[in-house]
Amino acid sequence: MIASGTMDERVGIQKPTMTRGASGSQVITFVSLGYRWAAVRYLKGARALAGGELYMASNISVTMRSMSELTDDCRLVWNDKTYRITSLNRSRSEGTVSILAEVIDINND
Repeated sequence: MIASGTMDERVGIQKPTMTRGASGSQVITFVSLGYRWAAVRYLKGARALAGGELYMASNISVTMRSMSELTDDCRLVWNDKTYRITSLNRSRSEGTVSILAEVIDINND
């Protein structure tokens, strides 16, 4: 059960759509599904090695009311950063969805 007032952050949801380019190649763009109220908290950052560079990955936990359009290939926008969904778990009894996500645009501080 979600306590009243705990969902105090606005989180944007973007869904991927695939189209074909002029040369027939796939072009994936993200379309906004709007913003939802959510409870967001930072998780411990983990050091990661990517492309020979060491960086701290920013991970968040998001809890919001469930919506059928939200799938694990969607992206979240929060606090001027874009996040990739790594885990999505729905609770039918509570009508909520719990999401674990990691930041995509790490150079946008």
